[in-house]
Amino acid sequence: MSYELPSKEKLREIAARQDAKEKEIKEARQRRLSTCDQPLDEQEAAAEIIQRNYRGYRQRREMRGLGLSASTRWFDAVKEGT
Repeated sequence: MSYELPSKEKLREIAARQDAKEKEIKEARQRRLSTCDQPLDEQEAAAEIIQRNYRGYRQRREMRGLGLSASTRWFDAVKEGT
């Protein structure tokens, strides 16, 4: 089975639709980025603070024996297996 190549007119039409869709996507992306409340740098800084605080919280829980890290689960599995 072989496929026929569309006419040059049809190829131009397809290319024009693809270009229009690409332009629409880029404009939507720009609108979405421009409507953010905070500049990206402030958002990244806030994300780093949240991540740092969560890691500290998780570490404190593990130190009290309340966390289940992967290594802790392996040690428990080995202890129960023997």
